[in-house]
Amino acid sequence: MPIISYALLLSRLNLQHLIIVKAFDRKLLAAPVSLKDGDRVLESGAGTGTWMLQLSTQVPSTIQIHGVDIAFRLFPAIYPTNMSFSIGSITSLPESWTSSFTFVHQRLLMGALTMTMWKAAISEISRVLVPGGWVEFVEAQASFPHVGTQSTKLAMFLVDMMRDKQLLVDCQIYIPIMLQEAGLVNIHSERRGIPFGRSAGQDGIDGSTNFAGAFVGMKAPMLQNGGYGYVQSEEEFDQLIADAKDEWLASDSNLPFYTIYAQKPL
Repeated sequence: MPIISYALLLSRLNLQHLIIVKAFDRKLLAAPVSLKDGDRVLESGAGTGTWMLQLSTQVPSTIQIHGVDIAFRLFPAIYPTNMSFSIGSITSLPESWTSSFTFVHQRLLMGALTMTMWKAAISEISRVLVPGGWVEFVEAQASFPHVGTQSTKLAMFLVDMMRDKQLLVDCQIYIPIMLQEAGLVNIHSERRGIPFGRSAGQDGIDGSTNFAGAFVGMKAPMLQNGGYGYVQSEEEFDQLIADAKDEWLASDSNLPFYTIYAQKPL
């Protein structure tokens, strides 16, 4: 990946973190977990480690924070001594991690996990949680705002691509069900909206710009199979994103986000 593209991706993901946290009252954790000295926290799909870095400023240094991701290229180069990273998948965690984490955090893996993978991930998370520990998922609704012909087209494009790849569309509906099936309790889901229009000021501009950038990152898979009948070239794809963004900015729409948490029984 070219350096400039990497830098833009890093910037977009860090801004995305700030946008989501702001939508949820600036709280990094919605689950009613009480972290104490010696506890361990796991972030699945750690990415840039931004959530972990911010958490490290809010908890004692005696709390260990570990991030796991399938690739290391976004991991930060500098981080506190109570933070660590490893390469791996949430669907298959080390056996040595059994009953060792008080809290597990996972955000925006809707574009990576099939139904089977979601079930495996939840099973693994339950295994690595200590009895009484909590897991929290943060996910967006797959259907982006339909406020015009181009934004509707882009949203339908995304859903068709996800279904083609057997990804779990509207995972916010299924996660609570899978958590219950896995034996977790005290399941709670909360919905918030990320503003997408200029009427919301800088927050709306940031929201539409940031998530339009997310579509740019999905260009290759969305252009497979002839663009699923929506576009015929990269140029048409880029124009579709630009037009959809203009429609979002001219509206007072928002993108629904959900935080879903549950507890492992004692």
